[in-house]
Amino acid sequence: MKLGAVSGNRYYRVGDQYYTESSYHADMWKGCLDIFDEIILSDRVIYTENVLPGQKQTLIKGIRFVELPNFRGFLSLLKTFPFMFLRSRKVACQADIWHLHGPNFGSFCIWFWLWFYKIPYSIELRGDQSVNPVYLKLRGVKCPRLVAKFMRFMLRLQLTSPVAVIGVSKSLIKDFSPRNNCATFAISDNRIPESLFGQARQWEEGSACRTIVCLGRCEAQKDPIGTMKVLARLDGKGFTNWKFIWIGDGPLETKAQDLAGKLGISEKVNFLGFIPWDDVFEILDTADLFLLNSVSEGLPRALMEGMARGLPAISTDVGGVSELLNPEDVIPMLKEEMLTDKLYEVLTDPARLTEMSRRNLETAREYSAEVLCAKKIEFYKNVRTLAEKFLNEKHKKV
Repeated sequence: MKLGAVSGNRYYRVGDQYYTESSYHADMWKGCLDIFDEIILSDRVIYTENVLPGQKQTLIKGIRFVELPNFRGFLSLLKTFPFMFLRSRKVACQADIWHLHGPNFGSFCIWFWLWFYKIPYSIELRGDQSVNPVYLKLRGVKCPRLVAKFMRFMLRLQLTSPVAVIGVSKSLIKDFSPRNNCATFAISDNRIPESLFGQARQWEEGSACRTIVCLGRCEAQKDPIGTMKVLARLDGKGFTNWKFIWIGDGPLETKAQDLAGKLGISEKVNFLGFIPWDDVFEILDTADLFLLNSVSEGLPRALMEGMARGLPAISTDVGGVSELLNPEDVIPMLKEEMLTDKLYEVLTDPARLTEMSRRNLETAREYSAEVLCAKKIEFYKNVRTLAEKFLNEKHKKV
């Protein structure tokens, strides 16, 4: 049996090999080759000459790639869509069952032909970014509410008849439940390797400078502009002995730095841009608190990595964050004053920081690579069984 997969990510082609910055690289698919005879990946492709840092190889024996046309922006999509739609017809018939990420235009085009030819498929939910009008507005998307409604409509169509639905968090499954009451699974792909786990930490009473850290792309999803406003309010509450480190580059880095200057906190804020992983661990190990001020998430990997190093964490209540942190460590998104109050409350309580560190490390253990790999393999075994049942029933009707 052949498995097809559409993730909605862009892949990078260098020569005859494909690379990705997502988790859908060769290592993730290796276990599936014991279940399926072949895996067919189909997504948009960008041709490049060199492999960039952070990109991982996709093709190994048993995996092949079928390219979908690349587009960027609405006008490009309009020009590309007819060709993508027709191309998807040929692609859809190459596998016995498909695994689709929703919603995105590539998976939607293939879904139509799967529905038309009655080919079984499963749906994976990794986040709510494309159906979240707040996130779309911060990204500068025109008519964000209309776009969000349209993307939600596409997803609802895809959820009419899957054989299974998997989400990276229980909250996503709850928010986008399948309409045919099929099997559902909540399994994250954020597999934390054993080498990443640190130790629980302890804080003592004193006036030591507290280091707050954020790890992730400096873009609308993480709301770096709002984060600068939140940090500036700490001084207003009389808590001035802090510094902030942002690890990761992105389109809003310069704007956030400029705002920090205007707010008078530039000397306390350090944007490091992209840095090697070994250096990331060193920074996480010297920080006192992980801050995630996102407006949209699935199950945030960066937060989980901070927790695995024994870092206390505060986050906005988005995606599956409430499945990782205690309710008292989570606040509603876009509530800047509440977030400042929470930071002050936690940073001035050493005993609470110590308890948060212990609890976060314990929770992170539930997402170790060994545990999640076994769960994902079991999911694909179930998908194959469900697909075989679907196809047998289909043949009986013929």
